[in-house]
Amino acid sequence: MPLGRSLALYTRLSDDDADSVSHAHQEQVARAWAAQHGYTIVATYRDWRTGFDPNRLALRKFIEDAHAGMHGGVVVYDHYRFHRGVTGAYPIVMLHNQLPGYAFHAASGPYDIDHIGIWAGISGLEAATTRRRSTEQRRYRASMGQLVSGKWPYWLERDPLSRHPVVVPERAAALLEAITKYANGTRIGSVVAWLNNNAPPGGKARCWSSQRFRKALRNPAIWGRLDYARRLPLTERRNGELVTVGYTANPDAIRLSVPPLIHRTELDRTECRIGGGCERDGYPGADTLDRLIESNGGRAAGRPYVFPHPLRRRVVCACGWRMVYQPNRYRGRELKTGLLVCARTRARGNSVVNDFPVCPTYRIAAGRVWEQVREQFILAVHDPDRVIREVEAAVLAESAGYTIDLANESAALDALNASLCEIQAAENRLYERWDAKQITRAIYDGQLARLETQRREAEQRKRQVLDRQYILERLSRGANVLREALKAAQDLPLEAFTPAEWTSLFDALVADVVLDAEGRSTLRWRQGSTESVGPRVA
Repeated sequence: MPLGRSLALYTRLSDDDADSVSHAHQEQVARAWAAQHGYTIVATYRDWRTGFDPNRLALRKFIEDAHAGMHGGVVVYDHYRFHRGVTGAYPIVMLHNQLPGYAFHAASGPYDIDHIGIWAGISGLEAATTRRRSTEQRRYRASMGQLVSGKWPYWLERDPLSRHPVVVPERAAALLEAITKYANGTRIGSVVAWLNNNAPPGGKARCWSSQRFRKALRNPAIWGRLDYARRLPLTERRNGELVTVGYTANPDAIRLSVPPLIHRTELDRTECRIGGGCERDGYPGADTLDRLIESNGGRAAGRPYVFPHPLRRRVVCACGWRMVYQPNRYRGRELKTGLLVCARTRARGNSVVNDFPVCPTYRIAAGRVWEQVREQFILAVHDPDRVIREVEAAVLAESAGYTIDLANESAALDALNASLCEIQAAENRLYERWDAKQITRAIYDGQLARLETQRREAEQRKRQVLDRQYILERLSRGANVLREALKAAQDLPLEAFTPAEWTSLFDALVADVVLDAEGRSTLRWRQGSTESVGPRVA
């Protein structure tokens, strides 16, 4: 079969339009179009991602197979299912630039690859318009007191006729009983277990967890407010992508009142009692529940330890997770001995999957590790110059992997600056050619993308050279601080130190104690505001 008569079939469906055009419908229409025009479908690619994402998995596989010569063209339902916006169309532009003979077809509506910039702009505007209309409609419904689509609290549902929020009595009763248990001192783990056994099913999650219970207590709907769009995401750009790093209050949120389960504050609860009272008076206020959560169920951040130990909150497991110091107990009394337990292994079944492999050092006696660490520290105090040399060697070896291998960094910076200037000049010349209509928009986009890739690579290499210089300067300052601190420790009676004194000393000099798979320790030293890796005791 000729390559030109073989086509790939690409379908896409994003999470926010699952009811628009299904994968099956797209494939049915595309296969009918291919059969009508005498083509044969030889491969099918399906994506479940937004069309603005240029790194869709199936799209990347499709482009790889196109370069491998597995098919001579592609058929899609329409250009909206192929890409959205300039960002989503970028891989298609590059494919067309690299394989000019590769064919692109749309089973529903026209599609001209030479006008991909126009199609990309149309799809981007259409998506923005749809999003704006949907948002305006939701804000209007919220202003009318209707519960809009989203993740509703466990105890609320939407009335099918009026669309107003209503309380599900069985769920609300179960949650209020759990709140009463938690406020009376029951541990949150026992409360969650009670909910899983007694609370009726409901909500998005299939089971209760400590995190879900805390979120339910801190949801403003519990005291009568479920404002629409009450939070705005805080984003920052990392590696060229926008990442959500937090949320802030939205001053333009639409106020939406819902039936409350408890009072917002204890003051409101008291005023309600004075005014005659209501059924919510028997439960603590939301501010009381918030204080309970912050104090770990009213136990002042957990049970305080009796005996200090220098390895508390300081040991890192071979897997990279922090190790918990777990003291031994006898008849309710804390002993001076203890165990170091890997937090990841300890969290299996909760925040870590239950079948996650056990770490090689998931449980180890603290005394065994402490003997190694104390010997290591005493040797470092008596020979600080050797420690500094090994610290410098470790840092230089680590930084060497992040920078280019050039002896003359000054010459490297000059060459990189010259390369960046040449790229800037090439971009200017390319724009002049496109502005003079000497090249098409597709060629302009493809060559501009290639120049932008070269620019990013040059800028990254320049940052690596500058980062190496900064690391060397930081290392020099930190090494001097560490050397002086170790020399000052030579005058201390280390052999007679108590665990409390060792803890204070480690707080000043040692950042972490890292274990390898065989349980051998490595010190990470503090150097003012820096940290470096020190020598290891065999």
